[in-house]
Formats: sequence, structure tokens, C-alpha cells
Amino acid sequence: MAFEGMASQEEWWQLALRASQMVAWDLNLETGEIEWSSNTENSFKSSPGSLGRTFEDALANVHPDDRELAVRALERAVAGETQRYEAEFRVRYSDGKTLWVYDQGEVQRNNVGKPVHLIGCRLISPLASRQRRQGNALSPA
Repeated sequence: MAFEGMASQEEWWQLALRASQMVAWDLNLETGEIEWSSNTENSFKSSPGSLGRTFEDALANVHPDDRELAVRALERAVAGETQRYEAEFRVRYSDGKTLWVYDQGEVQRNNVGKPVHLIGCRLISPLASRQRRQGNALSPA
């Protein structure tokens, strides 16, 4: 079994997230609260809580030029216009760092079809990773 030698399946998932530079998140659509996986700050090398504990906090970190795109993608997924939520945008951190990220997720609905959660993953955009490897850092805008 893949989990042999590991304390738990949770440890295995955390390793997979860390290795892929991904973080998992759960947006409660009823309360606006976001729960991030425990590897979030380490993966994005950011200070604790810097990605936000609510949708409004997280949206405030999205680059102003990209907010409409991110919100529209979320609205389309919640409305059922698309099968999945997908968006690529810049996130600005309090330390001045700006990263391109790629978010994807699925809307979870209750037994009467009401959207209650949007659950997904965020990763550093392949574009940003490629430019970083080539020494061409994305300029903070």
C-alpha cells in the first residue's frame, strides 16, 4: 500500500501537496470562510494567515486587475454555468511579493442543489515557475 511507513493517509496527502507546490482550500459559500491546508504558508513562503480566512480577505490579495476575472470564474461555477471553477491570476502578499497562481475546484451542493462549498487546489502557475527557473521574475504590478 502507498501509505506504508507513513503515520496516516493525511500525512501522505500533505506530502503530495507539498511536493506539487499545491495547497488545498475549502470555501464555505454560506459563511464566506476559507479553510486552507496546513502546508499553505510553507508552500507559498508567506506569513501565517496572509492568504485570508474569508473570501473577502482572499479577494483583497488578488491583484486589482485580476479580481473581476477571478470573481466571474467563481460566479459561473457556483451558478452551474461551468462544470469546474478554474482561474489564473496574480496574488499580492503583504511583503510585496506577487505570484501568478492557478486555482481549480468543484462546487459541492446540498441535497436540494444549493451550492454550499467550493473545494479545490491552488498552485503556483506553471508560467511563474518557468519564468523563475529562467531567472525572469514576474514583476510586481
